[in-house]
Amino acid sequence: MVADPEICRANGKKSRGPVTQRGKSIASGNSTRHGLLSINPPLVMGEDLEVFQGFVQSLIDEYQPTTATEKLLVQQVAMGWLKLNRLWQAEAAIANLAILRAEMNFKFPDALQSLMDLGSDRTGGMELKNLQAQIRQEEQKSLALPQDTDKLARYERHILKGLNQALENLATIRQQRQNQDSMGSYGYKTVQLVK
Repeated sequence: MVADPEICRANGKKSRGPVTQRGKSIASGNSTRHGLLSINPPLVMGEDLEVFQGFVQSLIDEYQPTTATEKLLVQQVAMGWLKLNRLWQAEAAIANLAILRAEMNFKFPDALQSLMDLGSDRTGGMELKNLQAQIRQEEQKSLALPQDTDKLARYERHILKGLNQALENLATIRQQRQNQDSMGSYGYKTVQLVK
């Protein structure tokens, strides 16, 4: 059965999405409430859910996605941002770890012997223990990624490439939507004539 074009046009005129400002504001939050990243965002321990949700909402406010493709691209940007932040934190942890190990080797060339020699000197022993605790803390932060900086740089390039592609696609879709909005019903640009 073929649909009658007149009926299709009439049905198409009935709904064009939210019209009022209140309706638009409600609809703008749909993807954060019902989308892929809303129920179970892919956060690891130590990452702030409110910061991530705030970033996703700011992307939604900026790009105002209306189609499923636009919503997916906004989610890709959010995930790219999250992965990039994780990578930068891991890089910082790896650098901090190297600095702390160098400091420990400089101050305490033979850490075990130093602990025995410092027996009565509590301040030196505490400094060594503090350094060891900091090293353990930075090791835990950097465990997720390899210690090879070339590999980290490749990860960063890969993440940035995906992030840039998603942003370019969003910009293209946004431009197409703006062009389409300025077209008349026959596909011609509408021009306001001045008397």
